[in-house]
Amino acid sequence: MSVIRLRYVLLSSVLLVAAGCERSDCECVPASEPGTLGTPPPAPDCGERLCPRIVARGGGDSDFPFESDSAEALTCALTALRDRTPGVLEYAWDHDYGQYTSDGYVLIQADGTAVFRWWGQADLDYDVGPAELHELRSAATYEDCLGDDDLEAQLGCVLARGPSISTCDPGWSAFYE
Repeated sequence: MSVIRLRYVLLSSVLLVAAGCERSDCECVPASEPGTLGTPPPAPDCGERLCPRIVARGGGDSDFPFESDSAEALTCALTALRDRTPGVLEYAWDHDYGQYTSDGYVLIQADGTAVFRWWGQADLDYDVGPAELHELRSAATYEDCLGDDDLEAQLGCVLARGPSISTCDPGWSAFYE
């Protein structure tokens, strides 16, 4: 029998105050305490879900081709980003049939910024990335993405970020040793 020891590592040493994040920008992002393997961070405290959850498998660096039945959800998400519609977008991307996962949200704010946060598993490690406030990319960029028939490219557009403004909440990791 092997002993599992969890070790937590902050992925970002930037504190909310040190980052200069104004509470109005980050007020919807609850603080995330280090958890255990598979424990996602808390969901944003405000913002309604705008679109169905985007679900994808494979693609990227995966050994498997990209698959998604979420064409409508991707169109909805790109439209919301283009129009700066306040609310939450959610995604789940499974690489290599569960060996690597990436879930997350984008909290769109009316001022043209958004909080991006991801979490997922890589082999036996579990990471929760920092919740970071970014400027959104231009509306024209999202419009161009809507015209792309490649669903993997569209998902890349949803997840791509503009310039970083600040960190709302640091991330953490849990892993086997």
